[in-house]
Amino acid sequence: MQSVVHDRLPQRVASLLQRDNGARAIRLEFIGATAQQPIINHLIREYAVEVNILFASMSEVQGRILGFMIVQLLGEPDETDRAITHLADAGVKITHV
Repeated sequence: MQSVVHDRLPQRVASLLQRDNGARAIRLEFIGATAQQPIINHLIREYAVEVNILFASMSEVQGRILGFMIVQLLGEPDETDRAITHLADAGVKITHV
């Protein structure tokens, strides 16, 4: 699937990741229905976190919508944990970067 879908953080953007400000970088994978929901909007409205979208890509492969994002979450550790749990509960696959 990697040859069809661009899902990697560009090197230039990777060099901009700020790890010393308490931000947590995560890779999100949206497949099917999760790719069509306003999940990031809900995250911002429900949790005291800032979401910095570093990279995003969406494609259709064999009739399925696939979306990838790499985001930074900035906020209190407990709140970012709750936000990540919310994403997982919504069916988003999460990988820590």
